[in-house]
Amino acid sequence: MRRLMVLYMLLLSCCVFAQNEHDIVFHHNVSIQINPYYHQFENVINPFWKIKNDPRGIVANFRYGYRVHKNIIVGGELRYENEKWEMNRVMYGDYPADYCSKDNRFDIGAYSRFFIDKLPVLKPFADVGVAYRYQHSFFVDYKPGSATEIGEFRENNSYFAAYVAAGFSILIWQDRFNLDLMAKYNIRYLYPFFSWKIGYNFNAKNK
Repeated sequence: MRRLMVLYMLLLSCCVFAQNEHDIVFHHNVSIQINPYYHQFENVINPFWKIKNDPRGIVANFRYGYRVHKNIIVGGELRYENEKWEMNRVMYGDYPADYCSKDNRFDIGAYSRFFIDKLPVLKPFADVGVAYRYQHSFFVDYKPGSATEIGEFRENNSYFAAYVAAGFSILIWQDRFNLDLMAKYNIRYLYPFFSWKIGYNFNAKNK
């Protein structure tokens, strides 16, 4: 009888502990992203263009979010992108040329996330973000099949950018860390790409 009572108390304490873990709500989140990315770009954009390799680059992102509702997070983010891509057979005046483009983009903006808080570990979500972007571009044209430059120019511009994203967040180590996996769609450039972020949740409060 005593052993049964001890076993019952142990099971009860484990249930209470697990319930307290799930009752914890983290109101603050910071996340970072530093990784190369790879775009699947359509090869048929212009009959004179033939892309040698899909755009590649580096993404660095820092984000802070605050949980204003049990299913909504809002916050701000800083982002840097470096992108390079090359094409064959771009028309340079009346002559075909090889083409290389390098872009550096700096974003400061805000975002909102709606997520489904039903499953204990996996959280599906959708993001909407807007940002003010500064972009520096460098373009070089080469003679076909050679490294001889036949023209180059630089361009600076700024504009407002927006994106939508959907994916799921995997919670790790008592929900303190999260790994976000998502498909992100840039509204200006009209192509999606895969993205991920690692986040830390803090400032726990009981419901």
